[in-house]
Amino acid sequence: MLRCAALDDPCEVCKMIVPVLLLLLLGAAPAAAREMLVEVRVPTREDVAAAARMGLSLDDVKSGVARGIIHERRLSDLRGRFDVAIIAADVRDLLPSLKEPDRGEYHSYAELTTDLQLLASTHPSICRLHNLGSSVQGRTIWGLEITDNADTDELEPEVRLIGAHHGNETISVEVPLGIAHYLLENYGGIPQVTALVDEREIWIIPMMNPDGVENGTRDNAAGVDLNRNYGYMREDGSLPGSYSQPETRAIRSNALLHNFGLSLSYHSGAEYINYLWNYTPVVTPDNAYIVALSQAYDSFVGYGITEGYDWYQTKGDCNDWSYGTYGGMDWTIEVSADYEPPQSQIDGIVNANRAAVIDFIQRAIQGIGGVVTDATSGDPLPAMVNIVSIDWPVFAQLPLGDYHRPLPAGTYTVQISHPGYQTVTISGVTVTAGQRAVVNATLEASSDARISGRRVVSANSTDYNGNYPYPTHGHDALGPPDGQWFSLGKNGWIVLDAGAAFVDGPGDDIVVNEAGSDGNEGYTLYVGPAFNGPWTSLGSGSGTDSFDLAAGSLTDARYLYVRDDDIGSATTANPGFDLDALGIGQPPDEPHLVLVSVTVSDPSPGDGDGRLDPGETADLFVTLRNLWAGEASEVSGTLASSDPDLSVSGAPSTFPDIPGGDTAANAAGFQVVVSSDAPLGHSASFDLALTAQGGYSWTIPFTLQVGQRDMLFVDADDENTEGRIVTALDAWGGVYHRWNTYESGLGVIPIDTLRAYRMVLWAAGDQNTSSVTDQNRVNLAAYLDQGGRLLLTAENYLSTYSGDPFTADYLHIASSSTGISGTALAGTPDDPVGDDVAVTLSYPSGLSESPDRANPAGDAAAMFSMQSTGYPVAIRYPIATTRSYRTMFFGAALEAFPTSGAAPNNIQTVVARCIEWLVGGDVIAPTTPANVVLLADGMLTWSPATDNVGVDHYAIYREASASFDIDGLTPFVTTTSTTASVPEGIGDPSVNYYFRITATDAVGNESAPSATVGAFDYGLQ
Repeated sequence: MLRCAALDDPCEVCKMIVPVLLLLLLGAAPAAAREMLVEVRVPTREDVAAAARMGLSLDDVKSGVARGIIHERRLSDLRGRFDVAIIAADVRDLLPSLKEPDRGEYHSYAELTTDLQLLASTHPSICRLHNLGSSVQGRTIWGLEITDNADTDELEPEVRLIGAHHGNETISVEVPLGIAHYLLENYGGIPQVTALVDEREIWIIPMMNPDGVENGTRDNAAGVDLNRNYGYMREDGSLPGSYSQPETRAIRSNALLHNFGLSLSYHSGAEYINYLWNYTPVVTPDNAYIVALSQAYDSFVGYGITEGYDWYQTKGDCNDWSYGTYGGMDWTIEVSADYEPPQSQIDGIVNANRAAVIDFIQRAIQGIGGVVTDATSGDPLPAMVNIVSIDWPVFAQLPLGDYHRPLPAGTYTVQISHPGYQTVTISGVTVTAGQRAVVNATLEASSDARISGRRVVSANSTDYNGNYPYPTHGHDALGPPDGQWFSLGKNGWIVLDAGAAFVDGPGDDIVVNEAGSDGNEGYTLYVGPAFNGPWTSLGSGSGTDSFDLAAGSLTDARYLYVRDDDIGSATTANPGFDLDALGIGQPPDEPHLVLVSVTVSDPSPGDGDGRLDPGETADLFVTLRNLWAGEASEVSGTLASSDPDLSVSGAPSTFPDIPGGDTAANAAGFQVVVSSDAPLGHSASFDLALTAQGGYSWTIPFTLQVGQRDMLFVDADDENTEGRIVTALDAWGGVYHRWNTYESGLGVIPIDTLRAYRMVLWAAGDQNTSSVTDQNRVNLAAYLDQGGRLLLTAENYLSTYSGDPFTADYLHIASSSTGISGTALAGTPDDPVGDDVAVTLSYPSGLSESPDRANPAGDAAAMFSMQSTGYPVAIRYPIATTRSYRTMFFGAALEAFPTSGAAPNNIQTVVARCIEWLVGGDVIAPTTPANVVLLADGMLTWSPATDNVGVDHYAIYREASASFDIDGLTPFVTTTSTTASVPEGIGDPSVNYYFRITATDAVGNESAPSATVGAFDYGLQ
């Protein structure tokens, strides 16, 4: 291959030259047929469909006239039925930029490449340029990813913009490219742009058909209309045609890696906001919301909106494929009546659409999103997520297991499923305008190791009458049998992805399940290693039937292709074979053991908290599940660890026999001794080596956390108002670590970090855009699910997240209002935190006086209320202390609680009481001894200290320095009295001594030391 002299890799120019040189070496290819712009009179919808079947690529249909592009070689076919008026004998004549060496203000492929590379190098912190694949002639299809952490997958809504499906529609390149420039060049300068880049992942693919742009043709270099080449209800119904072009395969591959909830595809030749469906008049289940979003976009540009099918029917386009195969809402935006409007109009068209796109990206947040994980391992799962009332799924995406489902405001039931796992249903999920409701799920493994179809690759329910009146859809064939089915239509087909390769086992490997009431219909089953084959027939079936991979001499496969037998009526209800589900694989007749749970037994002298702690000796009981059919007998396990702070007994432990689908734990625990010097909160690694009868052996790795640190203080308020909280924590005296999000830039706190602490105090101040982001709420929910404790203080939090699942289900706030007036708070009588507290909030500079009203829900209680109105502003959950997790929410900024004032009317007491209630046990130290006096006769006196459970004793410390610290000192006197006489015979008559006194309660909480007294020679003779 030719190479640039200065580079090791081929440059873009070389990549374009090489195919041309190859053509010269191999013989010139025949000249491509011209693309012609024509108009055809089409009185009926059937005429429109017939013209499309004859090769007319439609651009517009108005008043019974269809306008579009047709290849010269197919013109005679069209003229055989229709009167044809030729508008342009060569569509390239409509592209003045082709006559300019550098395309003028329009970008050539080489110019676009240079421009994108410059954008990526100029803004490296917020964008990455990706090579998505190559065109027929070897040009790179570029994708520009714009987000604040471009190298990291985040739980953020993803939006996609595509230009130039059709190469002659040159303005369609400039609009998404102009959007890219605007976002990157205004990041950090325009707050809205900065927020969108920080909180979204935006993918811009400005030239999807670079060969067409360079050649001035609608189609790609192979003569294919790329916007009819996707896999959902394609134009000609032939399986090999779906994704036959490298350009559509590149877009498909990119979509499999991302959750594009909302997408736009730019075109020209008309002015319209075109929403789906395009292939059928049956509206989508999301129709009302899709229409609302279409109207919102059109409010900026005034093109008018239309459902695609109402305008004219297309099949196999990008919009229908996005929604039909992965649930993404996708639009065609026609921006100009001219394919290539005058260059003077480019900026105006780009700017008009820019405002609409910014609003569109802003709206991408609204809906339901979250993470789906395995309940045992915590590994992410690519699960199917369905909204029950809508019944149109989206899919969680690896590596995070995250999903996002755009939705209008309302309350929904979410169903989350994955082959080999038990389905989870979550009711009462509320979506508010402009917000995302976070719904996470952990799925428990089921005993059935069989899988089913996980994703629709392509489908075509063959349409003989032109309007697809039968409302069944490809996703109805996913999952286990459920009585919902996809009618293939006469001679129709569907391709499903099993998600992973499955192997030939004993007996039949695949069950094809029929549904419906129209009898046993016929079909053929094919399987293959890739989404586009090659396909091997496993035979024909009728009704529900089973098939063996061995029938095709195969050892494994991943994709399944079911095709109707082309027998029967094409126009009856639910024509063709009705596919309910595919049952793939079978539990092999052998055991397969997986880890379910590990239980720590640490009775006395351990603390019995079910956790490994420093200095403890504990027994580990491991529960295993046998996923496959064969019984696991004579199971024995040996535990080992390379952790230097652990000692593990090498003695094996046995398990009962475990039949297929059952669980069992080892009879005798594995003994583990934890060093007293083991660091708190760290993860210790173990390896469990298992053997069973028949020569089976497994090694299962797992980790356990050793102890917990006291507290993680998340300082997430960039107004620097946290000083009072720091003062209160210092007075509390426990060990806390500080995580400063706004200075470190580490805005997302990993779940493993949270788990290392007994509680989290999260101070977000009065930020309207709360630091408690989607991903942080996901991690906090997982932390709380495992028994965590959370104190969240954040004014204006509820203006952003009122009613979302985390707020409702974990903070237990039933309803709220923001910006209520008042600064005088009264604690709730008899509440463990608020009792006897009455304070006036005093706001540090940087905090606005804007508390939230938070009404407790169910088993939650108000801790503080406004004195004037009684509105609750701080709540805790639960009322009783028997629940697995505990939370507190301060809608009045905790930073505004006063530091002065006698206990309990100060932030020190309030914080100590919060900690005590959250983590359990007495953590409140006695008050500091006051009024300490040293009398001339050597007698010390002081006033009694107070404590919530009473003072046990006082300790007197003595040093020969006026300023001394008691740390490391041993008291020379302890007493239960408030007076003490200095013993005779102690002391040096020549030394001036100084004293400090502390109070200690029954559980060992020691107060801060008193002021120093002394400074005279009291030496006793």
